[in-house]
Amino acid sequence: MREGGIDLRDIEGQVWQLLVDEGIIQTGDVFVPLAGGRTNRVWKISGTCDLVCKLYSESTQNPLYENAPQSEYECLKQLSGKGVAPEAVCFMQTAFGDVLVYDYLHGTDWNNDVVSVAKLLARIHSEPVPQGLRSLAVGSDAVVMQTLDILKEVKPEDVDVIEALKPVGRVAGCEVLSFVHTDVVAGNLIQTTDGVRLIDWQCPGAGDPVEDLAMFLSPAMQHVYRGSVLTDEECATFVAAYPEKDVRDRYKHMAPFYHWRMAAYCSWKEARGLKEYGEAKLLEIAALEQVR
Repeated sequence: MREGGIDLRDIEGQVWQLLVDEGIIQTGDVFVPLAGGRTNRVWKISGTCDLVCKLYSESTQNPLYENAPQSEYECLKQLSGKGVAPEAVCFMQTAFGDVLVYDYLHGTDWNNDVVSVAKLLARIHSEPVPQGLRSLAVGSDAVVMQTLDILKEVKPEDVDVIEALKPVGRVAGCEVLSFVHTDVVAGNLIQTTDGVRLIDWQCPGAGDPVEDLAMFLSPAMQHVYRGSVLTDEECATFVAAYPEKDVRDRYKHMAPFYHWRMAAYCSWKEARGLKEYGEAKLLEIAALEQVR
């Protein structure tokens, strides 16, 4: 059975029918799959209002990035009207998975304005932490323990290489936990006419703002999601544009630990057949060797 070009027997059709029944969309609205979603199924809904519909996968065994539908919804509600994220429309728990609908952001993928990203992150980090978010690894000891756990699940030939690069010293964690996105990659940054916005809030946490800075600056993640790494000048400009001096200073001390963890994570992804992470791993190791 088909209606509006959608097969009502498949999962897309079931989601479409649910949203129609709930009065969220109209029968003439069109579902178009969106590229870029690496964990969940995502569609753009074109109609009276342009929306995004996300159907969450049941689980994800990822050592760094959880897939938490309720947390994403809580984050979008917390950030409503702040001009940093899309506006949530509804969240539903259904027989075929959790479904989130939010406003579609018209714009382009972020490419090179690092100052705008630094200012955006500072605004997010100043917001109260929503209820129920997971606690992130804070301080060098916690990041080291997390990295060693990741290395238990990578190719044996990578373990010795990465373990040998373990940073020395210890860095204390922040005293107050902040609202952290954790997945600040180019694909999650949308340049709109009103400024840059951050999407995909499914793996947030209460932690150190430095984590978001490290993720954005990661050469591995810039390579995977943008196709090129940031220049040294762009990295320095980004850090200098972040307004909180204590965060900037802590990033400089924590950077080796985050590069090390990311190298291990790339090895973990590569071991699961994602070949682009092989080159990403080498880029992260090169960055680590520069700051050790």
